[in-house]
Amino acid sequence: TMKRGFSRRGSALILTLVLTLSLASLATSAIYLGANDQMLALTYDQERNMRYAAEAVLAMGKSTLNFDPLAAPDTGYRTVLNNATVKDANGTPLPGLTASMYLGPTSSNTGQFGRFVSVVAIVQNQTGAQVIRRLELARESFAKFAYWSNQESNNGTTIYFNNNDQLWGPVWSNDQLHIGSG
Repeated sequence: TMKRGFSRRGSALILTLVLTLSLASLATSAIYLGANDQMLALTYDQERNMRYAAEAVLAMGKSTLNFDPLAAPDTGYRTVLNNATVKDANGTPLPGLTASMYLGPTSSNTGQFGRFVSVVAIVQNQTGAQVIRRLELARESFAKFAYWSNQESNNGTTIYFNNNDQLWGPVWSNDQLHIGSG
């Protein structure tokens, strides 16, 4: 049996300590989860930047091949960029990202006939994480042209198309074409 007036002086202190520790652990876990969320958001932002940078490098490779068909070697790969700084659309360097680009001939792995050129883009951050993208393009041949010329004059005489001349297919010249009487 309990006596009346039994002293319970320590119970309030213990209850206060338990509640304080509970609230402190709840606050600590909230801080920890918030920090993880922020770190995850930064990781996703970095991944997005790396993917966009790799797509930009592929576009640069495609542009390189459009303006210089001989940029890709006949065998092996040619290094076009090697750990180059990556810039955004405003020309501002993206911090911590470097890019490499390689061009080389490949064959189709789908059984399609023809010659192909691959553009390989590798974007890397400071921690060593990489995004690697590959673009395969059909390598065109001059055989597709019905008429192709480098210059439209022969020994000072200009070449003209006239008198019902007909060309059945695509035409290409690195010079000015003349149509009409000469």
